[in-house]
Amino acid sequence: MRRRRPLYRKSATIRVRTDGRSPGRVVQQVLAKLVPAQEDSNNMTSEENRSSTP
Repeated sequence: MRRRRPLYRKSATIRVRTDGRSPGRVVQQVLAKLVPAQEDSNNMTSEENRSSTP
């Protein structure tokens, strides 16, 4: 794990602590972090689309 951890951290887009948490709680935290990231991505796409149309 010590050798893999730096690779995981470098490639991760989000990080969620899992130690001592139930699987359900981990899922809630992942979703909470993914939804705002997805909304930002959608907003960027919408803005790009608007700026490319005359």
